[in-house]
Amino acid sequence: IKTVFAFNENDIWFDPWFHWNGQNIQELLVDPVFIGVGVNKLWGTSSNDLYAIGNNGLIAHYDGRSWSKIESGTELSIYDIHGAWNSKLKGWEIIAIASSTQTRENEVIQIQSKNKVNVLDKTGLSPFSTGIWFVPERQYYVVGSGIHRKRRLSDGRWSVYGPGEVTNYASSAIDGQSTNDIFVVGSYCEVVHYNGSTWYNYRNEIPMGDGAFGVVKLKGNTVVIGGYVDRYAVALIGRR
Repeated sequence: IKTVFAFNENDIWFDPWFHWNGQNIQELLVDPVFIGVGVNKLWGTSSNDLYAIGNNGLIAHYDGRSWSKIESGTELSIYDIHGAWNSKLKGWEIIAIASSTQTRENEVIQIQSKNKVNVLDKTGLSPFSTGIWFVPERQYYVVGSGIHRKRRLSDGRWSVYGPGEVTNYASSAIDGQSTNDIFVVGSYCEVVHYNGSTWYNYRNEIPMGDGAFGVVKLKGNTVVIGGYVDRYAVALIGRR
């Protein structure tokens, strides 16, 4: 099991084929869409509207009955997906980030419908990107070899913080719950937080240098961070 996505305590997905319904684990048949392809993340609005992304350009959608493949237009591995309600357009805005360490390529992919995607402008992004988070029409972030940002998708070039300005190392994941409450984690167990005005680096509070954090989730007054130190798994829990 590589990814978990929970809608509530009685509706939790473990990868695309294990579902907890509050009483037991339901095991779905492995759909041909996923044969030979690793799944990296899940995101959705409900168990009848769920997306899976993964290696070799995988994007798939679950409608409550079956999975269907969405042509992504790329063979790059897709590492992260995020969606948020766009009140201006009155619909869900869903964006995924794809990248490759070998070819030093990346793509920013907007999922427009159950069978259509739009490749967005990636000008200014560093070669390797693994995380995305945004508030529609207000702020968009892509993390990887730097923390990149833009105000609107229609803006041109992505801007990036300079080396050491916010982070000292590569970042791997980002999550937030508003434009003034955002966490970014990455290599050498680095954790930074944005309060809407300034970034704070927890290097003194988290002195675990020989490792990395690969996932962060923020909800209410709790942040949960996962990764490793040496050969050991580490889960970090922070409370406001």
